[in-house]
Amino acid sequence: MRKCADSLLCNTFTDFELILVDDGSPDRCGEICDEYARQDSRVHVIHQANGGLSAARNAGIEWCLCNSESKWVTFIDSDDWVTKDYLESHIHAVELTGCCLSVGGLKAIDAEGNILFEQCESEKLTDTPENIFCNFGSLATWACGKLFLKSDFRLVRFPVGKLFEDRHTTHKILFRYPVVACVNYSPYIYFFARTGNICGNASVKNALDRAQGLCCQIDYFHENGFHLAARAASLELVRWLATYGAKHHGLGDAETNEIRAFLEACRKKWWKTDWRDLEIRYTYRSCISARLKSLWYCMWICGQLCNGNVKEVFQNIGLRLRKCVASRCNVGANSQIGTKNQ
Repeated sequence: MRKCADSLLCNTFTDFELILVDDGSPDRCGEICDEYARQDSRVHVIHQANGGLSAARNAGIEWCLCNSESKWVTFIDSDDWVTKDYLESHIHAVELTGCCLSVGGLKAIDAEGNILFEQCESEKLTDTPENIFCNFGSLATWACGKLFLKSDFRLVRFPVGKLFEDRHTTHKILFRYPVVACVNYSPYIYFFARTGNICGNASVKNALDRAQGLCCQIDYFHENGFHLAARAASLELVRWLATYGAKHHGLGDAETNEIRAFLEACRKKWWKTDWRDLEIRYTYRSCISARLKSLWYCMWICGQLCNGNVKEVFQNIGLRLRKCVASRCNVGANSQIGTKNQ
């Protein structure tokens, strides 16, 4: 967390308060927070029992509403960091445009410093929340990398006990405004390859908490007339749930069936609206079909091995691999021919 705190305290914009929340950390984070408070009067520390990321953010919000005269609030996770002009860029964006919220770019890196992905707006000074969401999906509703009015959180809190908690919350503030200011580069650095990273853990809770957040967004978008955003969220929901089992092979049949049942319930709920969309229907059916084919093939392999047909199993796997390689070569050749023809 030192890298996070140091990056903020070194910002070119200096008139701010830094709220460090020690959420019952088992290591020395609490002591480190107190050390920063002794060294810099802008730092305030909250010590509380462990309640998760939502509880920590909510504690910081409560402190700001009760004790701070600041107009703005921004969220930084303790293992991320920001550029030295992070605050100045966001303040400049809202002052220049007169907007009540600013959205900055976000860059994700791994432990080796490789850029995994980057979300960054175009050269626009402002954009509509719906257009931002359609371009970046639920990444646009991450709480981090944005500058909010403190008053926007008087009636809004993050849901305690949920993973992907910002998917349940941030859209309610973001879509409150017709346009928002844009910071046209990535001053927020998201460290993805960390131990215990939410996005990398395979579990039904991980899958369904994010899915439920997307469902909250879809309901909100329909209720408030943001139908393009609802379609984008629906497509992301299908892709997330339908491919989750294939990505995380550690899930058992019962867990996979729970995810499929949730996906089917979503299809029935929104069939008359977004899910009649051909792209969404194709994604849903192809992913479910691929999952069933994979399951039957595994059952066939198990049956053959039980009967002692080891040679036949390896011959079949080899045949499938050769077909896959041949298919990829054909696709590559066709794409080259298409390029030459153009």
